[in-house]
Amino acid sequence: MAQLAVAIKFALVSEPAKSLLELPSLRDFVPKFYLGGPIRFHLPLLYDLVAIERPTNIVALGFDEGEAFFTLCQAAREQKVDVRCTAIHRETSTGSDDEAWKKGRAYGEEFYAEVAQFLAGDAAELGVQWSNDKVDLLLIDDCDSGSVIERELEVWQSKLAPNALVLLHGIELERSDAPKAAWSKFISRRVHTQFPGGLGLGIGSWRGLRKNSSDWRKRLLTKKSELRQIYQLAAEKIDAQARVAQLTREKAVLEAQQIWLDFMLADRWKAQEIMDHQARVVRDLEAKFEPLQRDRQKAQLVMDAQADQLKQFGSLIAELDKVKGQLAEQKRILKMAKAACKKKGRCFEGPRERRPVAERIARELGRGKRNLRKLWVPEPPPVPEKKTEPRALKPAERYQSWIAENEPDSSALDRQRDVARSWADSPKISLLVPVFNPSLQFLEEMLASVAGQTYQNWEINRIKSLSPFHC
Repeated sequence: MAQLAVAIKFALVSEPAKSLLELPSLRDFVPKFYLGGPIRFHLPLLYDLVAIERPTNIVALGFDEGEAFFTLCQAAREQKVDVRCTAIHRETSTGSDDEAWKKGRAYGEEFYAEVAQFLAGDAAELGVQWSNDKVDLLLIDDCDSGSVIERELEVWQSKLAPNALVLLHGIELERSDAPKAAWSKFISRRVHTQFPGGLGLGIGSWRGLRKNSSDWRKRLLTKKSELRQIYQLAAEKIDAQARVAQLTREKAVLEAQQIWLDFMLADRWKAQEIMDHQARVVRDLEAKFEPLQRDRQKAQLVMDAQADQLKQFGSLIAELDKVKGQLAEQKRILKMAKAACKKKGRCFEGPRERRPVAERIARELGRGKRNLRKLWVPEPPPVPEKKTEPRALKPAERYQSWIAENEPDSSALDRQRDVARSWADSPKISLLVPVFNPSLQFLEEMLASVAGQTYQNWEINRIKSLSPFHC
């Protein structure tokens, strides 16, 4: 419906204005960066300013949300205009950037890096420092202070090209220090016009109209009503297209939600059947686990009784250790008493068996013979022990002896193999063996020794060292 209304309005345009319907913004302009802000009423006009006037240097004092600046960049790219677009963001006293500036700068550096550049700071101070080419198009936006605008215009006037155009967005703002006062002072003796849409857009020619000025510029600054009506309709068309696109996206979202809801409703009964089945399974499991729960309780009683028995056993062990200590103490006292006894402890012994007299006499006679032999027969001198020095072992025997004492046995080797196989991450060991005319026997023994290791993840790399022998 919105597009139909725009078409009807185009049909009501006067015949002389119909020749302007071939403007670039009316043929193929669709904003790629569109947020629907107050500047939306003037986006087609900004597009034609670049497409028709073809400036070489554009400066935008104030970034706002970026719609105006990116429309100028889009026109430069689509219409193949060799221009440099500079956006200057007015920083606050704290120097912090707002989110719109951060997002807009990231968007411009990604999509318009060859056309756009971004500066931040005081616009007037940056104008004093400006050393680039003369400015063909100066756009002042995102400022509601007339004194600030007047100061910026005073600084940037010297940077304008003779054929430059100056635009101020916000001339219809009502403030105590309104931008309109600064604008009226600037255009008092200059050719100018204004477009009332949104916050109002004022356009002034720095040095007036010249012979080489384009027909479009002359019509823009003199026959105002025709272009106002055309650009108003073009802005409404763009806004209607944006609303249609938004409604299309919302419709797609609603359709997707409806499909998801239908899918959920269709599967509701299936989900209910699954839940009922799961409930029956849970009841069956509860019936099966009930006897196990009873057995568990019985097992717990048994374990508690065993725990009590262990506690009692621990106390008995403590008593036994105490008795053992007492017994050891009594043994120590008895040993000390025997050592102190004059009869060498015989008094602690029980009564001895009394031997017969004849047996005691025979025993004493036997002792006498032994004592006489000791007196008359001298004891032979002790024979010194002959020290034998250990036999010197050969190197091979010493090596075998060392192997027997230090090398692991077969059971230890098996344990090493089991441990090596249990490793989750076993590194590979590479052995680099340079050879030069080796003995085949030694080479085979070396390979057999490596193959007999308990660690299996290895490899041998033979390096031939100019040897004529092939192995």
